[in-house]
Amino acid sequence: MVLVQPVTASMMAPLAFLAFRSLAGAQPKRAFLHAAGPFAVGIAVAFMRDLVDPLLLAIFFGYGVALYRLTLVGDAAAAEASLQRVRPVLRAARLTAGLMLFFAFADGALAAYTVFHGNADVPAAVGLMNIVAVAAVLAYFLLPETRARPLDEPRDPPSEADRATLASIERALEEASLYKDENLSLSRLARRAGLPPREVSGVINRATGFNLSQFVNNRRVTGVSPSHYRAEARKQQVAEPKAKT
Repeated sequence: MVLVQPVTASMMAPLAFLAFRSLAGAQPKRAFLHAAGPFAVGIAVAFMRDLVDPLLLAIFFGYGVALYRLTLVGDAAAAEASLQRVRPVLRAARLTAGLMLFFAFADGALAAYTVFHGNADVPAAVGLMNIVAVAAVLAYFLLPETRARPLDEPRDPPSEADRATLASIERALEEASLYKDENLSLSRLARRAGLPPREVSGVINRATGFNLSQFVNNRRVTGVSPSHYRAEARKQQVAEPKAKT
């Protein structure tokens, strides 16, 4: 069991990364290459035990950074998920990335500690690491999410290209009342609009200040596109200085 544990631990990071990446609609062309890390750990367990800890540190750190970078594209990182699941998916991905990085640094520090002070304190240190990880998970999910911009907050006017793209997105939402579909996803909307998912998400954010879920929910609740309110707000902002003069 002691020999198997490092290999199974090394499999967790690539499997988590591939799972979240699949939600972005980006299937890796050479998924088998992600087995290289666990395979290397298995070789190290059998023949070079001193390399096990450095390999695990490198695997968790590398995949932690890769997973966090994946979330930086916003809603496009969960393009295949239904809109109501996008924010929880992104939060879970960021939390997973954070835990990978935490365990990478903690394991590295613990390995360095044992070199100078022996293994006597390892069980207590591992228990403390697990407590910190559990506390971080609870705190992360109990903390409120960042609130969206107020609808009347001033924003720079969208470019002509963004307005044209937003219009095509809105037309796609209106076709067969697509915006009413509870299983609507960014990927599905992008296919209907004939645009890349990342472009759909980016244009909506730049032109309206909302993410896709907020944009569609506003359409469902009010029956009017959020871009209409933005246009009215900009007209009012332009009219107010004129009225004062």
